[in-house]
Amino acid sequence: MKLAIAALAAAALAAPAHADTLTEEASGHVFTAPAGPDGRPLMCLGTGLRKKFFIKVYAAVFCVDRAAGTAAVKKYAAAHPGADLAEDSGFFLALRDLAAPKTIRMYFLREVDKGKIKEAYSETLHNAGLPQAKIDAFTALVDRDIREHAEIVLATTPGGLTLTLDGVEKKFDDAEVAHLIWDAWLGPKGVSDSLKESIGRGAGAIK
Repeated sequence: MKLAIAALAAAALAAPAHADTLTEEASGHVFTAPAGPDGRPLMCLGTGLRKKFFIKVYAAVFCVDRAAGTAAVKKYAAAHPGADLAEDSGFFLALRDLAAPKTIRMYFLREVDKGKIKEAYSETLHNAGLPQAKIDAFTALVDRDIREHAEIVLATTPGGLTLTLDGVEKKFDDAEVAHLIWDAWLGPKGVSDSLKESIGRGAGAIK
């Protein structure tokens, strides 16, 4: 089994950013590329693991609108020749600020109660300077605990977002929240170094 997981992980690292599936290395979880929130194709740039005090919380895959993401990566790479995108904080801020559909799927490896999820989102948005009223309105969407092996899917467009918790979809039409929520993964204090490293490798493979 370990050899099989290692082989899947190696294949995922070697796969192009537009591959139909990507495997998160530490958990062995295989993600299938989702459809975009507006129906346009997405490309998945990388996977990673969220840990808390050495406990594996969830595996994640980050995807972006294929056309806009490809253009943005090529533009950034041309302006920063030789840059190691996986180590370039400016690249991740450019990706965060990209006005295009973006999605992150989080596959939970343990049960997490809704209070912890609310707290995590609240901290991100507070640190980003969002007014408390907006923070409270967004975190009110998190109305259930997340079971082990369930998913949270966050999909944003320039105008708002959709948060799907264990199959239950909720919409939130606020462009500011849709922008700032990405600080959780793409900002300077992103919660998963492995996700950013994988995104950087995936972006670097785009020609």
